[in-house]
This record gives sequence, C-alpha cells and structure tokens, in this order.
Amino acid sequence: MKRKGIVIALSVVALGLAAFGITRLNRWLTMKERLFRKDEPVKQEFFRGKIYDRNGVVLADNAVVYDLHLDCVANRHDSTMFAQLDAEWMANAEQLASGLAEIVGERSEAEYLRILRDGRRCQKRYLRLGRNLSEEQMSELRKLPILKESMYTGGRIEEKRLKRVYPYDGLARRTLGYVRYLDDDSIQRIVGLEGNFDEKLKEADMHTTLDLGMQQISDSLLRQTFEEHPEVERACIALMEVRTGALRTVVNLSRSDSYGHPVVEYFNNLIGVSYEPGKVAAPITSGLDTTLLKMSLENRTIGIGRKFDVLGLREIVVPDFKNDPNPEKTMEHIHKGFSVMMTPLHVLNFYNTIANGCVQKPPYLVESFSRAGRLVELVEHDSYDMDEGIENFELNMQVMENTKVPVFYKYGTSRVLHPYTRKYRDEKGNDAYNATCVGYFPADKPQYSFICYVQTVAGNRSFYGSFVRDLAKDLVNSLN
Repeated sequence: MKRKGIVIALSVVALGLAAFGITRLNRWLTMKERLFRKDEPVKQEFFRGKIYDRNGVVLADNAVVYDLHLDCVANRHDSTMFAQLDAEWMANAEQLASGLAEIVGERSEAEYLRILRDGRRCQKRYLRLGRNLSEEQMSELRKLPILKESMYTGGRIEEKRLKRVYPYDGLARRTLGYVRYLDDDSIQRIVGLEGNFDEKLKEADMHTTLDLGMQQISDSLLRQTFEEHPEVERACIALMEVRTGALRTVVNLSRSDSYGHPVVEYFNNLIGVSYEPGKVAAPITSGLDTTLLKMSLENRTIGIGRKFDVLGLREIVVPDFKNDPNPEKTMEHIHKGFSVMMTPLHVLNFYNTIANGCVQKPPYLVESFSRAGRLVELVEHDSYDMDEGIENFELNMQVMENTKVPVFYKYGTSRVLHPYTRKYRDEKGNDAYNATCVGYFPADKPQYSFICYVQTVAGNRSFYGSFVRDLAKDLVNSLN
C-alpha cells in the first residue's frame, strides 16, 4: 500500500514536470517563431481605399511602417565567452543608443543606453526600440552596431504592418475621421468619412468635394483667430458651392489640453453644435407666416425647404408648444431667431438656398468612388424647390466693405444655453457667447456661401462678435 502511494506521488510529479515542460516548450516555440521568422513582405490583410480631394490630392493613404524590437541575448550562445560577449555588446550599445536618439528620437541617448543595458542584464528577448518607423528610418537603423547584424546574431526583430496616414496631418482631421477597433477586430467607434464609409473604403477609393487649397487657407485663418482671441473655445468655418451644395472647406477647431496640442480638430462643430443663432436666423423664421412656421417647426426644417441627410447632423430642436404656458411669447422669440436650436450647417444651408434662387442643394462631401482608376459609383445628390410661401424673406443683409469681390453677409451674437443648467449661465453664474457671420459671394452671381461660427468661454463679457465678421472678410479676400 505504501509502495503504491509512492508510485502515485511519483506519477503526479512526472505529470507536473511534463506539463511544465510542455508549457516552456510552447513558450519557446512562440518566441522562436517571433525571433527567427523570415523577413517577409508586409501582409496586406485588407484593402483600404485612398481619400482624395476634388483635384485628386491624396488626403488619406496607407503606408508600410515598422515596429523594431531587439533580442538582447541573441549572441549569448557560448557560455565560455559570456564575459567577452557582454563587454563587446555593451560597447556597441553606446553607439546604438546614440543612433536611436538621432533616428527614432523617442528618448534621449542616455535613456536608450539605460534600457539597452537593462535589457542585456535582464536577458530581455523582445525589447521595444521604436514604433511606426518608416522605411527610410529603418534603412538608417540597419547600419548601426548590433542592428546591422543578422536577426540571428544581432537580435534585430522587425515587424511590418500597414498604417493609415494623413499627409497633411491635422488638416480636416475631424472630417476625414477614423475607425477604432477593439482587440477582437470589432468596431468600437466610427467618426467622419473613414467611419461612415468604412465598408466602401474597404473596396474603393473615395473622391471628396474638399479643396485642399481652400481648406489650408481656412484652417490657417481660424487657428490665427484662436491665437489672437484666447476667449475663443470652439469654432468652425465652412464653404459651400452655391450651385451644387458641395462643401469645399470644413474646419472644426476646439481648444483642449487633452490631445497634446492646445487647438485641435476633435469635435465636429459644424454639425454637432446646437445653438440659438439669434438675428442671423431671424430671416429663416420671420419669413414664415404662423401656419407655415408651425408646419416647419413640426417637420424640423425651419425654412430650409426639406431635411437633408448629413451623417451625424444634430436635428433642429423646437419648443414644446403643448406644455408652453406662453406660446405667443415663444413665437415672438422664434421670429427673432431664438428658442429654436439648430447647427451652423442649418444656417449655412438656408443662406446657400437663398443665394441659389430658393433652390435647396443639400450639403455633401462625397462625389464618387473608384477602383484602380475606374469609376465604380457616382454619388447622386438631390435638389428641392423651397416650400411655397417662403421665398420672400427680408434678409436685411449688408454689403461687406473692403473685399476683393462684392459680399452679402449678416452677423450677430447670442448667449450660450448651457446643456446642464438649461439656462444662459453655467453653474458658476458665468455667461458664454456665440458669434456667427454668414453670407455668400460674389453678391451679384453667387458662387460660394460661407459661415464662420465662434463660441467663447464662459465668464468673458467683453465679446461683441465683430471679429467674426473680420474673420469672414479675411476668408473671402484670401480665397479671391
């Protein structure tokens, strides 16, 4: 009985050792596959089409990038020479650290040398040296000590992959958007053109309405506004072709400390900000008689003819007349451009429709899709005559002075209705303001309509909105 117990105990120990050995073997095979694979071309697991501007300039593309790792003990194979090999490796590590600091630049030379020495001392077999490295960077890195050796003797581990790149960095970044995936390849979040046309971009290139030159001018002017006016919290500029509804420029900037830069494109203010425009919206509502206005309110079109389909566009928010104790007063506010929440794009579309002879051209960003240079889909866009009885608006628009072409415009301000307090002051009792300048040019033969929208931070009371008119003037003059 005692002998049988010993046999069982030994069997358990043997099984444990076998399981431990299998686990270590699997770990080694995995590491071996990672360390000693051949230098193969990047595997293109999916196709993702390019995104072009109206003139064929690439706004979004794919690029091969490298992640570089190092097996710090790849040459440590002869136990009789450990001391000599370590001394040689450490000497080479100093030159390698200098090269990494110059070419990769993620750390200083001293920091690279420290992690290299720690990697050798701790026998790390997968030490990360750089991510998202270009072919040019890798070409220079392969000339450095240790890395110039083969992956078997030097321990260089290169991993190639495809990365989505944007040649113009943050330009139109919020409009171009992105698709964010989880580890299981399921979609976590979709934003902008990349997100909303994700499936189509897996099959074809996209041709947009954006004009790179116009976008650069608009982006530069709006960034300058943020620099000159620290009270500005968020803003947008949009330029729309009157005859077609094509959006030539969409700039969305917001002030933030959370994205590594004080002013970035992270929120689509053009379609996501819901505000009371004030007197720039008064022509939209005052041109309707009571019956048509109520009908327009119910349909949430407010003088723009018909709803238009823009992905992510916030709907017009109208008062609840059924529970309104004073609907007549609310109607008075509506006629003055208040009590109705709409986006800057709604305001722009109304003025574009007026400029186009009361023919509504819904705004759009995508013209077509192509594959290998051949058209595969031409995106159709509708137009609508505005509802009967709302053609005669009293716009009371002004002629902008000192412009290269005649410009009709209207500008005004309103207070920000805070979403949490539902009042015109925040929790601290501070006001914030909206400013809008909208119009079209040339006034006699309209080609483009525009909107410049700005929102200030709460607590600023020295804001009058005239600079948004000056911003629009600079925009028109820079484009002509």
